Order: sequence, then structure tokens, then C-alpha cells
Amino acid sequence: MRNGEIEILCATTAYGCGLNLPDVRCVVCFGLPKNMSSWMQEQGRAGRDGQPSRAVILLNEKYDINR
Repeated sequence: MRNGEIEILCATTAYGCGLNLPDVRCVVCFGLPKNMSSWMQEQGRAGRDGQPSRAVILLNEKYDINR
């Protein structure tokens, strides 16, 4: 924590749906989301303030690719 700011926040998708922070720089998803709409909601949490940001999906080849 620096100057009272949160540097890393971990959340489930249920909690993440209520997350409304403007300065999120990176969203990392572990595994494929349930559907495309969910993916867009999750990834859309990054960069709401117009600053550069990134969204990443980490896949497990054996589980996610077959799904």
C-alpha cells in the first residue's frame, strides 16, 4: 500500500461485477469466462479513466481448451 492506495485487488467474478474503480490498469482472468458477455464485463474493468491498461486471460491447456 502506498499513500493509502490499493495496488492489487483479487476478486471473484461475483465481487468483480460490483467493482467500479476508474483507475484499474490490469485485469487478469484465470480461465475462460462463462460466455462472451461475461468476458467483456470482466475485461471492461480496466482503463475506465482512459489511461493505458491491459486485460489478460490465463488458460490451462488441458481444462480450458477442451471447454
